[in-house]
Amino acid sequence: MSEQRLPLLIAGGGILCLLLQLILSLTDNPVKRAQSVAHEVAYKSVKMRAEKRAARLGPRLGQALSEGNRNLIQNELDLTMQADPEIVEVGIVDQDAQMTVIASSDPSRATKPLTGLGAQVVRESLAAGRIPRSVDARADQRVLVAQPLTHQKAFMATLFLVLNTASVEDDLGQVILAMAPPRVPVWLTIGLGLLGLGVALGMMLSAERKQQLETVKLQEIVEQMGMGHFDARLDPADVPHHAGVAERLNAMAEQVQLLQQAQAEDSEHASRMAQELKDAQVVQQTLMPEVRRTVRGPLQMCGVYRSASKLSGDWWNHYQIDEHRTLLVLADVVGHGIGAAVVGAMAYGCASQLYQEMQGNVRPELILTRLNETICATTRGKFTMSCFAVIIDTHAGTLTFASGAQAFPLLFRANDSAKPFVPLIATGSPLGSSRDSKFEANTQTFGPGDMLICYTDGLIEAANPGGDQFGDKRVRQTVQRNASRNVEEICEALLSEVGRFVGTAELEDDQTLVVARNLSGSGAT
Repeated sequence: MSEQRLPLLIAGGGILCLLLQLILSLTDNPVKRAQSVAHEVAYKSVKMRAEKRAARLGPRLGQALSEGNRNLIQNELDLTMQADPEIVEVGIVDQDAQMTVIASSDPSRATKPLTGLGAQVVRESLAAGRIPRSVDARADQRVLVAQPLTHQKAFMATLFLVLNTASVEDDLGQVILAMAPPRVPVWLTIGLGLLGLGVALGMMLSAERKQQLETVKLQEIVEQMGMGHFDARLDPADVPHHAGVAERLNAMAEQVQLLQQAQAEDSEHASRMAQELKDAQVVQQTLMPEVRRTVRGPLQMCGVYRSASKLSGDWWNHYQIDEHRTLLVLADVVGHGIGAAVVGAMAYGCASQLYQEMQGNVRPELILTRLNETICATTRGKFTMSCFAVIIDTHAGTLTFASGAQAFPLLFRANDSAKPFVPLIATGSPLGSSRDSKFEANTQTFGPGDMLICYTDGLIEAANPGGDQFGDKRVRQTVQRNASRNVEEICEALLSEVGRFVGTAELEDDQTLVVARNLSGSGAT
């Protein structure tokens, strides 16, 4: 997995560099950024100075108003205009309803009603109870200040100031722009991005080429075995991505060679040939877990395999992902004999190898996709296999599953008496039928007491002497009658029911059955 992750990490870094440069190119404008900062700072600075000036000027103008000294008032207004270049207008407004201008830095406005920007701030001051007010008219680059004029606590009039922030903004913008840190060079980020993508692409192509070569080696060995050359062997070290498959193929080839040797001997060694066939079946039994009943925390699971006295491709296994999650895989190669057994062993080894590679990132649909690729590459459409893969999560209470034309497993809901059984349906064709097959994962809840019942078609297609098949309806009835028992007893009850139904008829296919139950919050054993 580390070989796969490293190129993805490098590619991700390259893409991040390119995206960073794109975002900077679209959004980072130093001039606009400097203007925005200058705009904010200018208004705060000018407004603060204006409020302080109005507060200092207020008492002097209030005194002059109380004395009726118009000359002193006009002189104060003129001096204020000269002292601050940002002031556009300063004046005094009477308290009458028309807001008549008593005096102004613009003599033409005297004795007339106040209009324009100054009227806004004076009106707000009066409405607020004759208190000082400041208003930002940023669209016009103005700051407006209203200061009530009092004398001996008596309200006399209102002082208003209108200031322009444009020149302050321009000066601040130039300073901020000059102090801005230099941008990262465009060529550097683009170069790093392209370099990362190039290196990642090269590593992925190299890894893909390596896997293709391993697949070719695996295919050559399978073809040789298919032609009867069971002395061919494949060193697992030569195909690290398919090491599990190689080991199983080698083991099966050794057993087949023993069978071939037994078949070549005289009739006096017939008993030995029968023994070798049993040994081959024992090898096939290794495709099943050693302990048929397993308990992992709240998960109780049991699997049973019943042979039809011939080699076939049935197998199942379970893999612990973490404390709460378990991967269950059940498969059935179409057909019987050595060929089906070889393909089943190969698929079993491949599934074990995939589990080792993926660890906590294993997904049912990815397991089926990779198994399908391996079977297609090695058997060239001569064998197909139905398969069901499910991740049982007892902590989340879910079943996440994918199917490759496997007989629909059943989910028994312990707390749903109206509709206790739900078939687990997922889109997928038989493995090995097409390289382009797609597999989709679905999810069902798996609550306390719920059971998962998985089986190969040999169980539901078991026929009695009259030719009638056992069918999944009898599976449901048997499970429902025995729902209070543990999973091992339920497996035994199902197989016993199939045995009674079949009677003296010979089994035509192997039967594999797996039952899993969620015991969360239950005292069942």
